[in-house]
Amino acid sequence: MGSPLSETHDPAATGLLTPNVTLPQFCMGVLSSTLHLLGDCSLEVLVKVCELLHWLMQLVEECISPALWTKQSPLARETAATLLTVIHEAGALLLSLKEARDQQDLSLCRQKHVCVSLLLTRLLGTVLLPDQTSSLFPNNSRIVLSTILTDLPLIDVCKDIPETVGKYLAAMDGQAYETYMQCLSICSAIKKCCQFLMEFQQRSGRESLMLQLASDSLPCLPYHQHPLFVKYCVELSSDVCRESHPVASLVIDSRRLLLQLMSFCKVEVQLSAYQACLEITENSLHVNHAAEPYSRACERTCFLINRDILYCICVSGICNESLKISRCAEKLVRHLLKSKLLMSGSLWKQFTECAVIILPVLQAYTSNSSDFGRCLLEFVDIPLSNEASRISSLEILRGNIRLLFSPDYRVRVEAASRLVTLLSREERSLHKLPDLTSADVACLPNLFVLEQARFLEPCSTSVIQVEGMLKIYEIFIGDGGDVLLQRAACDQLAVILEDMTLHGEFLKQGGLAYVQEQLNGAFQKDSTADVYIQFIPGCVKMLRFLAHHDYSLRHLLAHNPHIYYQMLRASLLYQDDVETCYNIAHLLILLLFDEVANVYVSLEEDTTNFVKRGFSLPHIIAKMYKLPFKAVTHQPNVFQQLPLHTDPDPLLQDPWVGCLRVQWNVCWHNSMQSLVEHLRLNTEEKARAIDFPDHLRLSAAEEVVVKSGAIAPSLRYAVDCINNATSHDAAREGLQQLLLYLILHSGCLRMDSELPETVHWEQAFSRFLDVQPNSPADEELVRHLLVATAAVMTVTPALSQSTSVWVWKILSSNNSPLQSRLLPPDEDTDDQTAIVASSKELLLLIRTYGSKVNAPASKDLPAGGLVQSLFSYLSVAGATHFYNLAALESTLSCLFYITSSHGWSIGCGEQNGFQFCCDFVQTLLEVLASFHRGRGGISMSFMGCGVTRSTTLCLQHLAHEMAHSYSDVNDWQKQWLYSTTAADQADVDCTNEELGAGMSWIIPLWTYRDTEVRAAGLGIAVGLTHTSVGRKLMSASCHSIPGGLWGAALSFLLDTSEASIVKEQACLLLVNLICEPLEVTADITDDSSSWLGPVVKDEDSAVFLSGLPALLALLQHISFYGEVAAIVTEYFAEDTVAWTSHMAASPRVSSDTIFDASNHHGVSTGNMPNDQTPVTASTGTSTPASLRGRCINHILYMLDGFQSGHGFKYFNI
Repeated sequence: MGSPLSETHDPAATGLLTPNVTLPQFCMGVLSSTLHLLGDCSLEVLVKVCELLHWLMQLVEECISPALWTKQSPLARETAATLLTVIHEAGALLLSLKEARDQQDLSLCRQKHVCVSLLLTRLLGTVLLPDQTSSLFPNNSRIVLSTILTDLPLIDVCKDIPETVGKYLAAMDGQAYETYMQCLSICSAIKKCCQFLMEFQQRSGRESLMLQLASDSLPCLPYHQHPLFVKYCVELSSDVCRESHPVASLVIDSRRLLLQLMSFCKVEVQLSAYQACLEITENSLHVNHAAEPYSRACERTCFLINRDILYCICVSGICNESLKISRCAEKLVRHLLKSKLLMSGSLWKQFTECAVIILPVLQAYTSNSSDFGRCLLEFVDIPLSNEASRISSLEILRGNIRLLFSPDYRVRVEAASRLVTLLSREERSLHKLPDLTSADVACLPNLFVLEQARFLEPCSTSVIQVEGMLKIYEIFIGDGGDVLLQRAACDQLAVILEDMTLHGEFLKQGGLAYVQEQLNGAFQKDSTADVYIQFIPGCVKMLRFLAHHDYSLRHLLAHNPHIYYQMLRASLLYQDDVETCYNIAHLLILLLFDEVANVYVSLEEDTTNFVKRGFSLPHIIAKMYKLPFKAVTHQPNVFQQLPLHTDPDPLLQDPWVGCLRVQWNVCWHNSMQSLVEHLRLNTEEKARAIDFPDHLRLSAAEEVVVKSGAIAPSLRYAVDCINNATSHDAAREGLQQLLLYLILHSGCLRMDSELPETVHWEQAFSRFLDVQPNSPADEELVRHLLVATAAVMTVTPALSQSTSVWVWKILSSNNSPLQSRLLPPDEDTDDQTAIVASSKELLLLIRTYGSKVNAPASKDLPAGGLVQSLFSYLSVAGATHFYNLAALESTLSCLFYITSSHGWSIGCGEQNGFQFCCDFVQTLLEVLASFHRGRGGISMSFMGCGVTRSTTLCLQHLAHEMAHSYSDVNDWQKQWLYSTTAADQADVDCTNEELGAGMSWIIPLWTYRDTEVRAAGLGIAVGLTHTSVGRKLMSASCHSIPGGLWGAALSFLLDTSEASIVKEQACLLLVNLICEPLEVTADITDDSSSWLGPVVKDEDSAVFLSGLPALLALLQHISFYGEVAAIVTEYFAEDTVAWTSHMAASPRVSSDTIFDASNHHGVSTGNMPNDQTPVTASTGTSTPASLRGRCINHILYMLDGFQSGHGFKYFNI
């Protein structure tokens, strides 16, 4: 046999094999041209461009890898430069489309923007590694990447964009990537915020979940500042704390949340928080509720009865720079202070306990010029004899003394008046100095107010050490000694105790108790008063130093009422002694503000491992009071403030701010789908549905961007437009939109997912495809629908079962209007052009369906009716030039797919299925004879090659169908006998032997240049030779071939240059030939019907051999076993290059290996599979490894038959 390539061995044909451009160059050229076309194109062109890019990117992913950038060949450098230019052009186009959003057709620009974004994402992920980005791309490319990363409608469908594009942005610009991560964090917080709002509105009662959501939502609060969120947080805190037995952890979390809102970085948030607190307080502590005997409304204010909350209100609320916040905080505290009768007894007691702790800060706002100030002044007023006190007598005393440091003179006068009253009510006050009736108490308001506050003395080290101090201390406490010497020792000790390192030893010796004893005796009206009174200045100074540096002592003295009375009396006695009055004022400050003072710790510069404890006051205290010294101040640390963002905040700039606004709207409506549905409402309905600030609402341009960029909702909307179309143009517009978003959807999901289940496009198409067109416009619309259906099936990688059933129903149903388009149009048809065009699109749809689905999707609708319709569409004539090649090839391709499954001939209507198959065979053989058999001078022509291929494959399917479905019909193989007519003889050059009826038409198929035609031709022989009649017919038709049928099969099998798919069919043919037992002594002259097998001539003896001896001789002559051993030795289980069938729709790689193949080999014929599938759409595509594996499998099985010495069971194809 000659080589199948001999037909094309021509210098001109060889030149065609030299490529002018490589595949990467082709892809880059098409990409560059497509990008220029995208800049200014219509919707219809955009659909075609997107479809082109869809398939082109699959080629790019196959032929280009990141290794391209490291190769040094001229071709690689040229491709890399072109690719870099393409990426830059795509980025520039993306930015221009974004900036052109004020154009008239904003929706079309947005659709192009989505297309380019997907293209860039897939390009980057395919051809570039992240670490190569910074060296290849300019810095302004970060704007392009940031634009893609902030496209939330696109990311909603294409989930891999953040991961794919994010790593390139991180490699290019770390700061921009950090901004992106912050944006992601804020977007997550926005989602939690909207979840919290919905959860709270539902009143689910899940406080723990809501607190967690509210806490997680705080980072996004500076950006949306929604007052409703703040209000709900405050109400949630109130609800948590008002429970009869609240959960302690929830109470803590709720108050922490409230503190964060009250001290937020945005004034608007703080104002909303204070207004919400005030509203709850005024509604809960109302006189109407107080009139109800068992009302528990006051418990809603429990969340405010907390030291930290009240402290925050006093420190950051009342003195806030915002007048609105300040007034709101004042109203809040004033309402609480005046609500004794509106609260329960336990709640009022709890409030006063908390108020006393923050009273030093609260009293800073005391004045006679405002209602709030007078309310505070009244809070520490001395109750009447028959009136219950608001707070304890000690706190009244401390509060009024504290007011002596108020900057308001009238407040100090009022406080001094009260203090004189308190001094007069002191126990044994008549027996204490000074005598209040004669003392000058008018100086008390100004006694502690200095014109200029002093600086604190630096902590110095005394020259007198511990031994010296003890000696002086002994003089100070000595009995019966010189009073003047003791006073001097007292004054000296006061100076020495400036050194805080000596405090410990002084206290250890009982110095504090002795000083208190001296003060107690100094104010008694007795004979010793004059002695003790001299020690007052020194004792006060010592107490001041001790208390300033010892916080435990300060705590102890602060709640001792006697010390306050003593200091008041001492100040009256020494009112003219400025130093003593200063020391008294200093000591009082230490004790009066003990609740709010902090202790700061620092290391002495000149002392190792020595800790100095100091006294620090809140900044508001130093600001609002007239203190006698400049105290160290601190800012409150209970406000739980969130970290501030940089100024200016990049998230408040484009494109991030738009991303956050879209995220808010998406989360507010729970999903992108719901948002798009909301945006499609009319203006009035949208206004009623939105309940958030204007700065969170989408602009008109942003609404179009979201609606046009949300792929899945746009798919559903396009289907709705088709359903509701009132004109042909509207329906076609909906079809274009559907196709566009369908292609974009497939590009997002990387061809690995079905369409969303809610996109019921089949119902919309059925509206037009289930009725008979009545006009040319209807015909044109049907054509568009058929094209759209085929495109849907093409770009959708996995068809759902419902879609497969629907398509098969409209194609194969007997009453389907589409089947009439497969019939030749009548001569009296008004518009045959439209019908022919729709027929072409229908054939495309059938071919696409066959390539996507292996078998008919519905068993209730057999393929027979559709095959009959396609069969009738074949225009059969006697010569090649009478055929419409395009229509004929399309029809045969459709038949090839439809007939690839067994049982397709069932349901052929009134006609008998077997008779239809016989007619089908004759028609296909006529077509085959016209386009292939004996073409002579046109053997080099490629015209009709597709027809030949499809016809041969259809014949193979038909042979297996007849063998499978009509095996009970005797001599069905004889229907395949074919002879040329006289007309044929006139047109072609055929031998006399070929003119007779027989199977000689099959022999030229075995030497055809197309591999699939050769394989299918042998496959036809396999199907026909599985019975004795078929074997005899085939054997009789191959006498002209050297070696006959046996020689042809063995030649193909052992040809090392032949394709595996051809060798597989040759092997199956041999299996069928030896499946019938061969006679050991067969007479070739015997006319009986016995199977002779091969017939060979012994050249030495000139004797003809037949049967088993002839077979053995033939095998020995061709060294069959050695050749098979070579085939097995050269087999590899995996190949790197995959062969793809030209007729197959989608590659399917077999997993067969040599080991799997050998498992089918054994001594018993039962180990061999009963069914072998012909080369069809489902199995015609394989890798060389899998084909060789199957071929070796068959060879091993065939060898088993040879070893046994007799025939074995034929293959039931």
